Amino acid sequence: VILGDRATKLLNKIVTDTPDKKYDTIVDIGCGTGVVTQMLAHRLMVDHIYGIDIDSGVIEFARDTHNESNIQYINQDISAEWHELAPGLRALEGRVSLVFSSACFQWIDNKRNAMKNIYRLLENGGKICADIMQIPDLFEGFPDMYEKFTGNLQNIPTKVQQMNVWSDLFQESNLKIISQEFILENHTIPEKAFKDHFMPMLMCLWAKYWIDYSKVRDEVQHLIYGQVVPNMPKFIDDKTDE
Repeated sequence: VILGDRATKLLNKIVTDTPDKKYDTIVDIGCGTGVVTQMLAHRLMVDHIYGIDIDSGVIEFARDTHNESNIQYINQDISAEWHELAPGLRALEGRVSLVFSSACFQWIDNKRNAMKNIYRLLENGGKICADIMQIPDLFEGFPDMYEKFTGNLQNIPTKVQQMNVWSDLFQESNLKIISQEFILENHTIPEKAFKDHFMPMLMCLWAKYWIDYSKVRDEVQHLIYGQVVPNMPKFIDDKTDE
C-alpha cells in the first residue's frame, strides 16, 4: 500500500506537469504485479507500455491480472549487459518517451549499467521519472551497536550522500537532472505488517552495507527487533489502534 501510494504521487506529478503530453512508448522499470503499469495505461495518453521486472513470478501475475491491449510485460534485469537484454527491449533503443520507476532503483546492484541501458532506450528528449527509496541506518542513535560490529558494518551514507550518488550516476550517463527533491513522510503501519513485511524489506536494503551480513544476520535481527524497533516513534491510528 505504501509503495503504491508513492507511485500514485509520482504519476500525479507527471499528469500535473504535462497534462496534454502524448507518449509513444513508456517503460515501467520494476513494474512488479503490474498495478502501476495499468495505472499508467489508464491515466496517460500512451501508445505502448512495457513493464519490466527481474522477478518472473510477478511478471506472470501481471500478465494474468493487470494487462491491457497496449501493455507488454518483459522479465528482465535492467542492469544486465546491453547484449544480454531481451530482443524486444533492445528493439526500443532510442524510442522510449518516458522511463517510469517507483521504489525500484535502490534495489539495483549494478546501477551504472542500468543507467547506461536506460540512456540507450530513451529517445532524444525522453525523460526518467523515478522515486528512489533512501537506505536507512537502522542503528542510528545506537553507537554502541556500531562498536559491537566494527569491521563488518560500514557507515551508511547520509541522505545527501545517497542523493549525490544518484546525481553523479545520472550525469555520468549523459542524463540531465531537471529537478529533484527529498521527501520525508510518516506512515501509519499496523504493527504486525511493520514487523513481518516492512522491516524485512528495510533490512534487505541495509544488508548491502555489511561486509558479511550472513555471519551476523540472526544476532542483528534479534537486536533490531529487541532494542531498535521498540524505540522507534509510533504513530497511532485512532480508528484501528494499530
